[in-house]
Amino acid sequence: MKSEKIKVISDIIRDYNQFDSESKLFKDIQAVTGCKKSEIAGIADGHCNLISLWAIMFASGKTEMSYRDYFGKCLATDVYDKKNKYTAKGCNIEGRIQIGKEYLIPAVFGVDFNPVFYEDFEDVVNPSARLNPDCFYQMKIQNSDHYIACCIDKNGLFMIFDTGRRGVNVPAIGANRINEKYFKWLLEFPCL
Repeated sequence: MKSEKIKVISDIIRDYNQFDSESKLFKDIQAVTGCKKSEIAGIADGHCNLISLWAIMFASGKTEMSYRDYFGKCLATDVYDKKNKYTAKGCNIEGRIQIGKEYLIPAVFGVDFNPVFYEDFEDVVNPSARLNPDCFYQMKIQNSDHYIACCIDKNGLFMIFDTGRRGVNVPAIGANRINEKYFKWLLEFPCL
């Protein structure tokens, strides 16, 4: 992954920490929802999927939309799921995505998206075997339903950018709950 993209995603994830009341996330949630300051922490807790998706799209050059505009658009946009034949908003106020990303991404970012999942933890341990070093990935871990932006650095290490407490631009191996027991999948995002 190019160092410029790693810097962009690192800066975004640091600025949008879910547990820092001084983060841009807290300000953007209040601006979009009008909620009370006392409510923001409970709302921010669910934004990991939404933030990591937006950060990946932004760092990849697929959008210049601010998080505030993106969150507002996801809340307001009706997205149709062609496979299951239903319509839902892109997300709810807690930032939980309500529809498949293959439908959300075209509706919100105007980019076609065909999801490619990797469900073997070995891909995190040995990313050069199957993963593309020029792509970003989103990791889902179980028993907390947490989502983390990821990429492969120039040394071939799988790195995470966590909106929580695991760190930004740190190796995935050794980070809390990033192991075979909790790993669910990696979702590959189109490379530029």
